Amino acid sequence: HSPPDAFPDSASALDVTGPAAPEESIAAPVVRRYSLHPAFRDLVLVGGTSVITTIAAIAVISLVGRYLGPALLGEYLLVRRVASWLQSVVAVPSGIALPRYVAASVKESGINKHSYFLPAFLIGMVSALIIAIILVFGHSTVGRLLLGSGDFVHLLVPIGIMLLGVAAHSAVFGYFQGDLSMFLVSAVQTVNLAVVPVLSAVFLWRFH
Repeated sequence: HSPPDAFPDSASALDVTGPAAPEESIAAPVVRRYSLHPAFRDLVLVGGTSVITTIAAIAVISLVGRYLGPALLGEYLLVRRVASWLQSVVAVPSGIALPRYVAASVKESGINKHSYFLPAFLIGMVSALIIAIILVFGHSTVGRLLLGSGDFVHLLVPIGIMLLGVAAHSAVFGYFQGDLSMFLVSAVQTVNLAVVPVLSAVFLWRFH
């Protein structure tokens, strides 16, 4: 009986049937895609909308003053000023409370968010309607208190109508703002504060 070889054959010692060692792979270059941060995008969108509405307000004042005369321009500015004073009454539920409640429930179902919109909308509209009724039926006294003279009582009806529009606008604006739907916020602002006033001024200029 012969002893085993001290040094076995290399061909038999190496396992050539096993899996081959994986080759070192070369990492593919990473392509980075740069995109705007949502907050920055929203700020640019809202800022651009503010610029548009400011330009529209200046254009309306220019159109009214140039084509309708200084008397109607003064009445228009007076209506806007008085409506802005009374705006805080009809816009508080929608401008302050509604966005916060909607934002707090942004991860909840749409039913919960809608349940906040309806009360704010109704409170704002009812408040605006009550003020409009007081302006119309108490025009003699209210006209002297708000406008300083009974000669401007015919402006109380436009003030009441504007307050109703402000109440509806504030509710829709506040809901979308709380829901972080900044595109819809900008769309509402652009339509209600830029497109409608400019078209109204052009309509009055053409058919006055």
